[in-house]
Amino acid sequence: MSSKLSIHEVFLDKGNKAAEQVARQVMENKKLLPHLYDGVTGSHKRIKNAAAKTLQILSVRVPKRLYPQLDFFLQLIDGDDTILKWIALDVVGNVSSVDTENQINKKILQQLYDLLSDESMITAAHAIAALGRIAVHKPRVRKEVTAHLLCVENIQRNPECRDILIGHTILALTEYIDPLRDKKAVLAFAQRALKNSRPATRKKAEKFLKPFAR
Repeated sequence: MSSKLSIHEVFLDKGNKAAEQVARQVMENKKLLPHLYDGVTGSHKRIKNAAAKTLQILSVRVPKRLYPQLDFFLQLIDGDDTILKWIALDVVGNVSSVDTENQINKKILQQLYDLLSDESMITAAHAIAALGRIAVHKPRVRKEVTAHLLCVENIQRNPECRDILIGHTILALTEYIDPLRDKKAVLAFAQRALKNSRPATRKKAEKFLKPFAR
């Protein structure tokens, strides 16, 4: 695989199933990377989604290669294509691990905070995950990020969706909260989740609180 045409042909043939294969190829040959951006901005939906999925995989494995194009993903977050928005949120969270230039600033954080109340539960869930990853890699913003994440339970939305998002929030907090320190607001949040109507959310709360009981 050595050209834009062949990459897009693979995506047309296999769709998202080709993402892993193409990601490996791009890791071996970084000159192929621009073809993925071309795919995302193209008009063919199957190529667009597969290219975005491949970029998502690369953001985990080689975030430094995607970091220079951070603005590209921020534009996708602002766009109308929900699938691209979700993937872009994941990518931003992942490349925060290499944010040496502090491009993920207050403006971008506010953009993510605003998405916590998005009418789409899935968009809010991806925003929660992205903020959790940012908090992992940028300790100086943890207090601020945590305060916004804890507000998820108070955002007006369908009760079932809210309960699901509380579970996502607990998973995000698990990534960076230190169980050896007293985090009263966080503990109170998780303890309230022990009474959540959703069994899966209750289990997440139980698992989260277990280290604090030692």
